[in-house]
Amino acid sequence: MENKVLIVSHTFPPASGVGGRRWAKYSKYLNRNKITPYILTSKSTFNDSLWKDDIKDINNIFFYNNIFPTIISKTQLSFLDKIVYKLAILFLKICTKGNYFDRVVFDKKIIRKIDLIIKKERIANLIISGAPFNLLYYGAIYKKNNPHINFIADFRDPWTWGQNYGITIISNRRKIIEKQKEAFVINESDTVFVPTGIMYEYLIKTYPTCVNKIKILPHGFDVQTITPKEKPFELNPSKIKVAFIGELYDNISHYFELIAGSIEGVDSPFFIDFFSKTERYKEIFNQKLLIGKKVNFYPLIKSDELFNRLKEYDFILIVHPEYAKDYISTKFYEILYSKTPIIYISQKGITSQFIEETKSGIFLDKDSIVKFFKNENIIKKFMHEEFKEINKFELNYLTQNILINNLSTN
Repeated sequence: MENKVLIVSHTFPPASGVGGRRWAKYSKYLNRNKITPYILTSKSTFNDSLWKDDIKDINNIFFYNNIFPTIISKTQLSFLDKIVYKLAILFLKICTKGNYFDRVVFDKKIIRKIDLIIKKERIANLIISGAPFNLLYYGAIYKKNNPHINFIADFRDPWTWGQNYGITIISNRRKIIEKQKEAFVINESDTVFVPTGIMYEYLIKTYPTCVNKIKILPHGFDVQTITPKEKPFELNPSKIKVAFIGELYDNISHYFELIAGSIEGVDSPFFIDFFSKTERYKEIFNQKLLIGKKVNFYPLIKSDELFNRLKEYDFILIVHPEYAKDYISTKFYEILYSKTPIIYISQKGITSQFIEETKSGIFLDKDSIVKFFKNENIIKKFMHEEFKEINKFELNYLTQNILINNLSTN
């Protein structure tokens, strides 16, 4: 029988959104290892994914209709939008029992869609990725009724113990319902994947009877999209080029205010280019008259183009809010593979510890930002070391040594 797997992910290329990256990449490498991926994802009108090229050889993509008020996802609301938003929240509260911010809360019919694909294509493996977390719940229901299926629940983010997806806003009664769903998913799954060590530690402590099924599957990096620097790190202290890549999170404006105040002087050697989907926080640098002189904003581009461009930079800047101080995303491993040192700004946590232990960059908290950007001796003394175990986080290695090992061959 042909080796096949059905992967359910709410976001998947060509739809935009970073949530589609993880399984677009793993689908690509499953395909190359002679395991055929079938994809079930939501219909989307936004088809500008940065990872379109990764799915060019994947032919089996199916869609489900997502029923959810679109107003909930809007970030900038007009006066009329605010009225519609309040009405939508009221509707969601009345019509749901758990987290009414979960985007698939009305999509339980997806279970039927899963069943049709699995039976028609004779698929033995079902992988479902959340958030949205009700997808995992629907998968657990399907597994309970079809115990022969190998069900893998993939937690891309924390569910009931996180800070996002509305979990901190809903009532305790609704949180209890979500915790019950989470427990049901953990218990019914054959394997539970998480991308980080801190998520793993939380789950094994919370569900000690399920320790053997909870495993780390990092996001991983794709060697095909990154060409490492050929020359070893060499710093010119008179002109230091820094690139910021990726998402500009909430609650980090105070870090940029400190940076802007530190580099505004004519003697500062620092120049910063932002590569992001938005120009958020641009005004902070504009107030210091830095835009176009020492600071520039550019749109985010595909990884292969981006990392080719990043070869000219001395450092890559990553800034995390407090709630992300323990998250080590794919971006870190991509940067380490590119042989570019990191300037990491946040509070102390697992990520800062990772930076210091691997000697892959410089960690700055709120109190050390100004000193670093104003003291040329600190930057002159910096020594960069290559991370020797980086290949363990390469996508094909992870696919062969972790993902495939947890698939059923029946």
